[in-house]
Amino acid sequence: MSILYTFILFLFSSHLLQAQASGKLFMKYIPQGYTLLDSKSGDLNQDGYTDYIIICKSPNENEEELQRPLLILHGQENGSLELIARNDNIVLCAQCGGVMGDPYTGITIKKNFFSIEHEGGRSDQ
Repeated sequence: MSILYTFILFLFSSHLLQAQASGKLFMKYIPQGYTLLDSKSGDLNQDGYTDYIIICKSPNENEEELQRPLLILHGQENGSLELIARNDNIVLCAQCGGVMGDPYTGITIKKNFFSIEHEGGRSDQ
């Protein structure tokens, strides 16, 4: 039991450290007043460098319909990142799902493309 507990603790700790490192890596790109909601890495342009898609959120997003900026950052040869695109309308807001809750479910990156995933439905009343 202690080996399993240690392994689970290790996985949780490494995930937490990775999230903290990602937050620091993206800090200069996150708009003022926003925090990191999600991020995904991959080689979008197939140049051999790690690229990132990040989605930002407002701390007040559960109280009102606020935008969630999406930023595309291309990895550079020197290890830095370059902001190449921003879209404030592609990621649905936390309130946009209505009774179904937050419609955002994640980011997928596969070779030269990415998708932003949402789910939703309706309620018969």
